[in-house]
Amino acid sequence: PPSLLSPARLDLILLEGSKNRVIWNPTMKQFFTLPEPQGTKEGQCHPR
Repeated sequence: PPSLLSPARLDLILLEGSKNRVIWNPTMKQFFTLPEPQGTKEGQCHPR
């Protein structure tokens, strides 16, 4: 059975602890963050 430290579980942990949605790409072996649906293309960190 997969452990809690496996990538399949790690992405879920990051999802809960981050404002952005995090997905695990097993092919690239790295994480990708998706901006919030309510956020703009520039992101909420750079308001005008």
